[in-house]
Amino acid sequence: MLTNALTYIAINLVGGYLVVKGSLPVGTVVTVILFARQFSAPLGADFRGLQPNARTTAAARRVFHLLELPEEDPRQGRCGRRRSGDGWNSAMWPSPMTPSSPSSGT
Repeated sequence: MLTNALTYIAINLVGGYLVVKGSLPVGTVVTVILFARQFSAPLGADFRGLQPNARTTAAARRVFHLLELPEEDPRQGRCGRRRSGDGWNSAMWPSPMTPSSPSSGT
């Protein structure tokens, strides 16, 4: 999109200079601008069609990264792998495999 805008700016600057100099009629500059727009429209549509591909590839990378992580052992009573510096270092997650503490009955 940026290159599209830069192309129009360049065509207008060069075309305007040549019109002021008298070596090119205004109609020719307008024709070149319209041709540039017709040429760039299909390219823009192609690039917009590639965006979902890029998003799908990024999502697949994240999923495959999660699948490569080691499995957590529920008998450990906590997460198997911890990151340092994320604020969860001291978190102990309860596991359904750990026995519950006896409650005092009154």
